[in-house]
Amino acid sequence: MNPFASVTFAWLTVYVSLLVQFAFVGLFRRARAEARCFGAMLVLSALYDLASVLRYGHHPVGPVPWEQVRIAAGLATMPVGLDLAMHLSGAAPAARRWLIAAYGWFAALVALNVSGLVVHGHPYVQRVVLGPFTIVYREALITPLGQALMLPAVFAALVATAFYFFRAARAQGRWLWGVAVSYLLLACGIVHDATTAVTQLPSPFLAEHFMFIHLGALSFVFTARLSEEFSRRDDELARVRDALEQREALAAVGELSAIVAHEVRNPLAIILNAVASLRRPELPARERDLLLGILEEEADRINRIVTDLLTLARPLHPEPRETLPRELITRCLGPAERAGTEVDLRSSPEAETPIHCDAHLLRHALENVIENAVQAMGTGGVLTIILARKTRHGVDGREIAVIDTGEGMNTEVRKSARKAFFTTRTTGTGLGLAIVDRILTAHRGAVDIESSRGEGTTVRLFVPEPAPPAA
Repeated sequence: MNPFASVTFAWLTVYVSLLVQFAFVGLFRRARAEARCFGAMLVLSALYDLASVLRYGHHPVGPVPWEQVRIAAGLATMPVGLDLAMHLSGAAPAARRWLIAAYGWFAALVALNVSGLVVHGHPYVQRVVLGPFTIVYREALITPLGQALMLPAVFAALVATAFYFFRAARAQGRWLWGVAVSYLLLACGIVHDATTAVTQLPSPFLAEHFMFIHLGALSFVFTARLSEEFSRRDDELARVRDALEQREALAAVGELSAIVAHEVRNPLAIILNAVASLRRPELPARERDLLLGILEEEADRINRIVTDLLTLARPLHPEPRETLPRELITRCLGPAERAGTEVDLRSSPEAETPIHCDAHLLRHALENVIENAVQAMGTGGVLTIILARKTRHGVDGREIAVIDTGEGMNTEVRKSARKAFFTTRTTGTGLGLAIVDRILTAHRGAVDIESSRGEGTTVRLFVPEPAPPAA
């Protein structure tokens, strides 16, 4: 195979590869009109180059008239290129009406070519000597009718297409200048090939090689545009994400403000009433002690609300120390003792050995769980707490199971129980289990909730043991 045929075959391979890539991209996004035109140009150029490769040599290849195929593919490329140039330049609708006439005229030329009225049926063999290479190819003579109908249409299409490409380059700049210049080079190659075909000059054909340069420039433009579009969409998604995060933050602040206002206003009202009563000079000592107890209780209530909010908002950095788990559980039974709830604490000797944890944080979490359990049971009921040694996902640790005999939770409530500000009670911030989950996560542990409507609730807190030091 001579060097021109080898190079043309290389261009054909590139066209097929580009066509596959653009078809793959088109599966995931709706292709615009200019992209569809580019895909059509790839198909027609691949067909043109295939016919060009097969026309090289002394003997015809198969029964297919490849010279007619080549001319048909070249003619079909003309209106498609003009269509693409008009799309890129943003041509007015009035100008685009001429495009319909162009498609019709070149379709008629393709039909005449297929019928044999444009080229003679018997091609001649042309030899071109370029230094050490001798290029042999078959060329068909264009009939006088073909010259009269085809050549003016081709030259008019070349001029119009070049005009719109340069117009697009002036309007948009950047990569489109490369497209405009490459098309001008292609137009020169087409004029050269047409002159060679009419006058039978011993010169190699150049259009397929200049077409590769033009399609390469177009491919670069579409790739750059696709990259810019993806980048723009990423920026839009980032802006939308930021806006959503800001709205979520504002919504959380609004919800938090409402909850804090509601929860803090009640104890503040009680405190103000108690202070007003304490100002009475004739107040008996017994009532004074009662009011002071109320002040202490309500102040402690406000302090717990503030502590919960700070625990939820600030980063947690546990400071593990050896802690006896049974003693920790005993110190957390205050909510049950105040409510007069019966507590059944069970443990095994191996579970009572020291664990490494932040006793302050873990006590805060356990108190929240116990307080929720006591509130769920109301008056009466039995609170069962089981301390056991467990293994979870291959990690040893301690599990504290808090079991109440309350009403339990349905599936929807159970799934939302750990969300901040979620509560089914008329009072409360809804931060209890959210804080528990955060504290256990900071300890690399876990919280499991088991509950069914009417069957009570079991909350399991798993605290892992530290990994043994490497030998």
